[in-house]
Amino acid sequence: KHPVTPGEVVPARELLGDMLLELGRASDARAEYEEVLESSPNRWNALLGVARAALEGGDPEAARSYFERVVSQSDDSNSTRSALQEARSAIEGRE
Repeated sequence: KHPVTPGEVVPARELLGDMLLELGRASDARAEYEEVLESSPNRWNALLGVARAALEGGDPEAARSYFERVVSQSDDSNSTRSALQEARSAIEGRE
């Protein structure tokens, strides 16, 4: 990594959140993602992760709010990324 890169490439807490989510520990994963969002408020992968964790943890309102933030960052995009399609579907209620 170049010494002037503005921060870590993938924050360790985000990686931990990913692992916890895969292990079915949604509330622990959510806490890790939210910690990442404290220092990087609009980090796309952390927003997506916390949305998924909120959804798995039984908080659909929070999940929708996070998914909306993911989609709003990609409003001008015609991307077909599966994660973006997942977020759009969740907002429309087609989880």
